[in-house]
Amino acid sequence: MARMTSEAREAAIVAAAVAYFAEAGFGGTTRELARRLGVSQGLLFRYFPTKESLVDRVYEEVFGRSWRPEWDAILDGEGEVEERIVAFYADYARVVLEPRWIRLFLLSGLRGYDIPARWVRMLRARVFRRVTGLLRRDMGLPEEPPSDAEIEAVWGLHGSLVYLGVRRSIFMMRPSLPVDALVEQQVRMFVAGFRAMLTARLTDAEAAE
Repeated sequence: MARMTSEAREAAIVAAAVAYFAEAGFGGTTRELARRLGVSQGLLFRYFPTKESLVDRVYEEVFGRSWRPEWDAILDGEGEVEERIVAFYADYARVVLEPRWIRLFLLSGLRGYDIPARWVRMLRARVFRRVTGLLRRDMGLPEEPPSDAEIEAVWGLHGSLVYLGVRRSIFMMRPSLPVDALVEQQVRMFVAGFRAMLTARLTDAEAAE
C-alpha cells in the first residue's frame, strides 16, 4: 500500500475488508486481507487489533450508515398511508438489495456474527412498529403495541424482499419483472393482507360479544 495518511490507510483497509468479506465470507482471514492490501498483518492489527473489531467497523460502514433521514420523513409525513409505505419500501429496497449488502448480511449470520441481529433490532424499533401503527391508525383503530401476528406480517414482507436479493445476488437469477415493480407488488399485497387480518380480528371480536 502506498504511503498515505493514517485516516486514508484506515479507510482503505475498511473498503478492502468490505469487498473481501462480501466475496469470501466472514471465514476469511486477516492474513489474506493483509496480503490483498499489500501490507503486513501487523500493520492491519495497528488499526484493528482483532478481527471482531474489523467486523464491527464493516457493520458501521455498510449497515450503520444505511438508514436514510428521508425515510423518517416518509414514514412520519403526510399523505395516503399505503402510498407512503410503498414509497418507503421502494427506497429501502434499493439499499438492501444491493449485492454487497445482501451477501454481507447473509454471510455474517452464517458465520455467527451478530450483524443480522443488530439490523433487526433497528428494524423493530424504527420500521415494524411504525408501519403497523400507520395501518392501525388508518383503519381507525386505537394506539397499542403491535400483536405478534402483526409483527410476523411485517416480517413476511421483509423476508420477501431479502429473498428477492438472494435470487439476484446469490442464485444469480434475474426476476421476470423489474425490481421496482416487484417491490411495489409485495408491499401492496402486504398492506391488503394486513388490513384483511385486522378486519377479520375485529369481526371475530364483535361476534364473540
